[in-house]
Amino acid sequence: MSLSRLSKGALDQLAHGLEAGRFDLNPAGAVHGWTASAEERLASEALRYLSALGLSRAQAASVVRLVLEERATADTDRVSAVWTGPEGATAQTRDTAVVVRELFASAKERVLVSSYVLYQTTQLFEPVARAMESNLSLGVKLFVTVLREGGDHRNIEDILVAFSERFRKAWPGTRLPAVFYDPRGLLANGAGRAVLHAKCVVVDGRRSLVTSANFTEAAQERNFELGLLADDELLARSIETQFETLIDRGLVRRLSF
Repeated sequence: MSLSRLSKGALDQLAHGLEAGRFDLNPAGAVHGWTASAEERLASEALRYLSALGLSRAQAASVVRLVLEERATADTDRVSAVWTGPEGATAQTRDTAVVVRELFASAKERVLVSSYVLYQTTQLFEPVARAMESNLSLGVKLFVTVLREGGDHRNIEDILVAFSERFRKAWPGTRLPAVFYDPRGLLANGAGRAVLHAKCVVVDGRRSLVTSANFTEAAQERNFELGLLADDELLARSIETQFETLIDRGLVRRLSF
């Protein structure tokens, strides 16, 4: 139905136009003068649909308002705030650690995780490690910073080997994810160094958590951290594509185990 394809702004304009008598229903007229021509076409189709139902202008406006209310409710369900740390009694946010575990446990096809820091992660990654053991088709990609600390004069290979060993010991499963790192974090020259600072989780190309929280016990359980959880395929795919582009262009490299 054309009404379901109109944007919220267009629906609001259509309702106002019907209430103000600017749009004809009997017979249904065309809508002109809107910014987006696609919206004009859909709005005109919606008027013809409402006219075919035999509704008055007031009744048609009420139908459009109902569609708007349903859209607002659906949008609320699709996006929610996610929080770590103390909160007020009236807060309506979800807990970061709980959301992350739920996302991991729900994964069926693929998981993408990006975090600047990994620390005390055994418990955090346990749900996705368990899912990988029970579902051999589940693919997990982890993007993280491997950083040369100040005063560390080891060669890059030694730093990577040490990181790999720590990661393998901390990972709570036998199947390991594909781990990618930004090689610029290992440069000895501080002027050229950069880090992979993005923090997010994407599950099955559908649900995304974009957050300030790293994958550390403190960030997941104690710090003040804020993120948004979205059930939106377009957003999830755009995030996945961004990280896949980093791999394709060689801007991140896969860690060897």
